[in-house]
Amino acid sequence: MIKYIFISVQISIYCKENNLILAGYYQANKNFHSYAPDVFASKIAEKIWENNNDAVLLMVNNAFIGFGSSSFEDQDPNEAFYLYQMVESKWKLKSRYNFASVFFSTLF
Repeated sequence: MIKYIFISVQISIYCKENNLILAGYYQANKNFHSYAPDVFASKIAEKIWENNNDAVLLMVNNAFIGFGSSSFEDQDPNEAFYLYQMVESKWKLKSRYNFASVFFSTLF
């Protein structure tokens, strides 16, 4: 956990020095069939949210990205991403479909 805190502080300093805003975090779990945020994704995104209440957590669906029998072009890109927002101190799934419209409406 100390390593996590040290990295978090380094990122915060880098962003401040370069006038950057950390707006979110994305992760693809190592378990192929899991797209739910794990403890680490939740904690990292929570720290980002503490500094930016518009922050989002984006989980990548490995099943969509993986190599399978169907071609990448035949798949719906909305199945690849799961957008979470902080609601009542917990990351809640906002949308799994219409990713682009939900994501851009969150930003603006």
